[in-house]
Amino acid sequence: MTSARARELAAAGACLAACLAACSSTPQEPHGSPVLVEVYWAAAGELQLVWANEPRSDMTNRVSPVVTEIDFVFDRRLDGSRLEDLVTMNGVTTAVPKNVEDPSMSAIHVGSTGKDPVGLVVDYNSVPRFGGDTAYVFARPQLPGVPAISGPLTFTFDTRYLTSGYAEPATVPADGVPVFVSPFSAAIAVGTSTVSPGSLPMSALPIGEL
Repeated sequence: MTSARARELAAAGACLAACLAACSSTPQEPHGSPVLVEVYWAAAGELQLVWANEPRSDMTNRVSPVVTEIDFVFDRRLDGSRLEDLVTMNGVTTAVPKNVEDPSMSAIHVGSTGKDPVGLVVDYNSVPRFGGDTAYVFARPQLPGVPAISGPLTFTFDTRYLTSGYAEPATVPADGVPVFVSPFSAAIAVGTSTVSPGSLPMSALPIGEL
């Protein structure tokens, strides 16, 4: 027969083991398709909402073509290994987008042909910058700016590279995300200094679409 003291020690040991197991365990990512919920346009130091999967009153209808980054926000984490490689050199680990070396591995394209005229560099950030449990994929033109066309500029997705940690493809618009871009224009101020003979007056330079 086990003594009362022995039973108390055994119970305490079992409780301690359970606590240690709970503390050392890590929560698992939830199953389910990551859903694209918002798209933001970063230009001239501002972040503008250009698309949302539900109606929003704060959306911008038309944006500047001189964009530095487009952020595609998902409602949960994605499998970052499908979008970037972690490379360590001299003890420093850096994330390298997969589509830098192989453009065919890009998760986001401009247009539906897969031949991206902008040359987007697509990378991933699991930090919930946009709140809740969100994560985002960000696309940066190799040169700041996108084509200013009369119709919408459409961003399409390759869900082979946009999945959950369990290889569940992301839920994205089948026809892509349309963004209307303003025409590119340049306004040049006219100075009051004297123009030398034979020089073109600054006011004669064209202003309008380029």
